[in-house]
Amino acid sequence: RLAHAVAPGLTARLARWLTDRALERAGPAPVTNGNLFEPSRVHTIDGGYRTLAVRAMPVAALALASGVGLGVLGGMRPRRRRPQDVRRMAARPRSAR
Repeated sequence: RLAHAVAPGLTARLARWLTDRALERAGPAPVTNGNLFEPSRVHTIDGGYRTLAVRAMPVAALALASGVGLGVLGGMRPRRRRPQDVRRMAARPRSAR
């Protein structure tokens, strides 16, 4: 990093020269089908990602239903009055409540 900061042009030329020399000395690459791994014998388009999503769907649906149910129950709960609200209610006449 320091060399590149001080002399970026020189560093780039030196890196290119070193890379060219290494590639000149290297042997030819073997002829392959281009895949990193051997192709599968079974002709499918599913890499296993779909099966994970299918298994996760019931869990996600259960979590969503639980969340909605808890939200509804929380909304139906009567609100607790704070102590100052209770004092104000006691000070009002009954007809105003």
